[in-house]
Amino acid sequence: MAASTSPLVWDFFRELGSSVGVKTGGVAHYYDETAQTIFLNGGLKTRLSDPASGQWKTAELSAPSQFVNTLDYIKLDLDHPANGTLYMAAVKADGTLQFLRYQYAADIGALVQQATFTSQVDNPITQINVSVKNVSNELFDSGGTLFNPGARLSTGVALGDSEVYPIGVAYLDDIQHDPLGSTVSVSGRNAIGYFLKEASFGGDHVFKLAYQEICNTLFKLAGVPRFEAMPGAGACDYDFKPEDSVLEGF
Repeated sequence: MAASTSPLVWDFFRELGSSVGVKTGGVAHYYDETAQTIFLNGGLKTRLSDPASGQWKTAELSAPSQFVNTLDYIKLDLDHPANGTLYMAAVKADGTLQFLRYQYAADIGALVQQATFTSQVDNPITQINVSVKNVSNELFDSGGTLFNPGARLSTGVALGDSEVYPIGVAYLDDIQHDPLGSTVSVSGRNAIGYFLKEASFGGDHVFKLAYQEICNTLFKLAGVPRFEAMPGAGACDYDFKPEDSVLEGF
């Protein structure tokens, strides 16, 4: 097959900082929503970003840098061959070669014994309950477990040998793990229920802003990680009750 006439070319660079000793390890992209730089500077450090639609060039980096560990690495390389696991190879000052693995997602379709969705016509909150096979206690109890409250669960359905069709995202609320049990009960809610239902206004309950600015403020107040509010014109006054949920505010 002939080579492409329009190869992928990186025609820009990002500066991580001017600190002495910064050595870039690389950039890992997770789907098209999140990315992170991983580099050496007194240990393994990272800075996060949310490149909208994969546009890394204009994305903002988090600051300050966060330590992953403080080991004395002098060289670092990383590989991200498939979504779900990031692999790294690092060389320490004494010449020791270490391999590191960061698993941030996994397909648990083969482990799901039963899953139910509960929704109502007059309620925007969808509840999900999943029974997962207890194939390994370490899968649920280890320090790096993916089964933590707040973890994001993408759901889909396949008919016969068809592709998987996405049907929603749930955020885990509760994980009931019995080491002696054959299954593990996992429950969660859609983003509306998980973020907006539990967050209340408290002291920040009076607004005099444009509609779009109020929406942005409410999403941030509720801790929603990603959102997009359509542009709107005109300022408006709102005085919510401090005990109201953000969902009631919307």
